[in-house]
Parts: sequence; structure tokens; C-alpha cells
Amino acid sequence: LIMSLEGGLANRFIRDLRRDTKRGLESKLKKGQAPILAPVGYINNTHKRQGERDIVPHSIYFSLMRKVFDHALTGNFSVMELCRKANNLGIKTARGEKISKTQMHRVLTNPFYTGKFQYAGNLYEGIHKPILTDDEFDLLQDILDRKSVV
Repeated sequence: LIMSLEGGLANRFIRDLRRDTKRGLESKLKKGQAPILAPVGYINNTHKRQGERDIVPHSIYFSLMRKVFDHALTGNFSVMELCRKANNLGIKTARGEKISKTQMHRVLTNPFYTGKFQYAGNLYEGIHKPILTDDEFDLLQDILDRKSVV
């Protein structure tokens, strides 16, 4: 009887925790706060209280990433060459690693850099500072599409 009661309490705790977590995530999404690990060029602001944390530009990598995007927007560089340029500039991922070709392709196709973010298959308007305009991002996608066709 006691085991059955404890099992029921544990199950209720898990359901309540799931509901509260889902409510917290929905609240962040409505505020435009991306509940994700910050991509290259940004950093998660952990100095705020839980629930108020957001993503802010990295003091060094933000401007360096803009340089990488400027090179990419010329259309004269491959993804691998952009990866080398980023690594030569000393840009690191959130985990302190060099950027791989796959990560660079993800960076170049990530709408986060335009002030939006994807979460659970949906696109949301974020409150973080963008590196690219929507037009620049669209141009970059066209450049990448042309390079993949060639």
C-alpha cells in the first residue's frame, strides 16, 4: 500500500514538473527569448535569474562573425574557406572548439543571425541583436544554393 502511494506521488510530481516546464518554455518563447544554447557569436547570459536569462552578443566573436558573413556575402568563398577564415580569426564555439565545416554550414543557414530563432519546428521573433538583415540572409541562402548546384 505504501509503495503504491509513493509511486502515485512520484508520478504526479513528474506530471506537474512537465507541465510547469512546458509553461516556462512557452513564456520564454512569447517573450522572444530563445531557450537554446547560444550559437557562435553569441553567449548565454547566465548573470540573470532563472527564467529571465537571454542570449547576448559575445564581446569578441560577434564582430568577427560579421566579418565572416561579409566574406560569405561576396559569394567568392566556399564553406570550407569560410571555416578556415573563422578559425584563423580565433572564433570558437560555445564549447570552446574550432568551427567545423558542418558547423559553418549550420551557421550560414541559421535564421538566428537575423533576430529570429527556431524551436520545436517553429520560427519565432527573438529579442537578441541580429548580425544580418533579412535581405542579407536571403542573399546568403541564394549564394549557398548556387554553390550546391554547381
